[in-house]
Amino acid sequence: MQTIKLLLNTDIYSEKNIRETCNIYKEYARIKIKWKKPYVELRFDKCKYDPNITIKEFENYLINVENLKK
Repeated sequence: MQTIKLLLNTDIYSEKNIRETCNIYKEYARIKIKWKKPYVELRFDKCKYDPNITIKEFENYLINVENLKK
């Protein structure tokens, strides 16, 4: 299985919203979180669908959550 990394800036995305989105996406992929302030590295593997699409949808969802909670 292919592992894909996603690097997010914690100055832009809150830890709470990242964790919430990871929890929602656990049905679609196994996501491992590694905190490296000011970044968080997410490793996606065992994706239910195409990994690249899964990551793009994850990012879109996270952006939406951030915008709704401002």
